[in-house]
Parts: sequence; C-alpha cells; structure tokens
Amino acid sequence: MNNMTSARRGMIERLVTIQNAPGNEHIDILTITGFMTDEQVAAHLARYEAQELTRVFNLKGRRRAA
Repeated sequence: MNNMTSARRGMIERLVTIQNAPGNEHIDILTITGFMTDEQVAAHLARYEAQELTRVFNLKGRRRAA
C-alpha cells in the first residue's frame, strides 16, 4: 500500500467504512480494488455510496412508519 496515492487511499477507506456498516454485505474490498484503475475504484465507490444512502434512507423510513 505504500505506492498508493492519497486519493486512492481515501477511496479505499470510504469503501471499507461502507462495507463495515451494519447490514451491509462484506466483500474483500482490497482484493477487488487491487486490480482496478483509480477511475474504476472511484466508480465502484460511487455505486457503494449510492447503495448506502438508499439503505439508510429505507431504514429511516421504516422507523418513521413504526
């Protein structure tokens, strides 16, 4: 990881944070992203961030309905 740019390191850290949130599916982030370009990692992160926002929004909606 020493050759990793700070931008890529930040993206990986955000992916790990999302992955470790309760209720999320755990996958091996470092294995998957190790073969990706920075642009692919950014796209992967954007998808996970969108999924996380949807998951949190749905949880809040269920709490209000209860």
